[in-house]
Amino acid sequence: MRRSLAISLLGLWIAATPAGAALIYNETFTTNGSGTRYTVTGGGVAAGNQDYWTRSGGAINPFTPAPGMGTYWAGRDLDENFGGTTAIPRAVQTTSASAVSLAGYTALTMSILLAANTNAWESNQPDSLRLYMVNYSAGGALTLLDTFLPTGLVDTNLRSTVYGTSLSATFTRYTYNLPLTIGNVGFRLEASATGDLEFLGFDDIRIEGTLVPEPSSGALVALGLLIIGASARRARTRSLTA
Repeated sequence: MRRSLAISLLGLWIAATPAGAALIYNETFTTNGSGTRYTVTGGGVAAGNQDYWTRSGGAINPFTPAPGMGTYWAGRDLDENFGGTTAIPRAVQTTSASAVSLAGYTALTMSILLAANTNAWESNQPDSLRLYMVNYSAGGALTLLDTFLPTGLVDTNLRSTVYGTSLSATFTRYTYNLPLTIGNVGFRLEASATGDLEFLGFDDIRIEGTLVPEPSSGALVALGLLIIGASARRARTRSLTA
């Protein structure tokens, strides 16, 4: 009896204990989610398909995706008229995710794969890649997670202001902690690239967290432990009086 009760309670305990980081949200750009999973401002292709802010499988971009990576988001020379519009060219292109609920999670992180060509970014131009957290629960308030900037006349790679490392042609993952006081969250990427040889790419954006166990599950485990304790005490009492 006690053994079966203990096994049942162990099962409850395992079910109520967080199992590590859980994937809450993932955008890999494998399919076109524009207007549904994410929104794009100024995106498309221009200058005879030579300049772009769009999904790519590597054909129009100098980066080779990792095995299994597939399509990613690519950008090049972004100060053009994109999407067939006749508007004034935009120096900054954006891609923003729709809202994702983080209710019931803790230890939240956002991570992203980033790449850029090296030694081609113009340090005297307003080139950059900025990653924001969007707090949709606070009216779309932006929190800057990282900025990648050309850092000097000699070192013209895009370098992270958080990690201090430069982007390279190999996709590298960057991870950022998110505050616990947010409810519905997304990401926003802003890119400025004004030179013909300035390429960048991003992919596999992840929001992860640890699932907080339901209070009722914790209460059941505590009650079960009390029952086991009481049962053990009664067993000891019977053995002493026998």
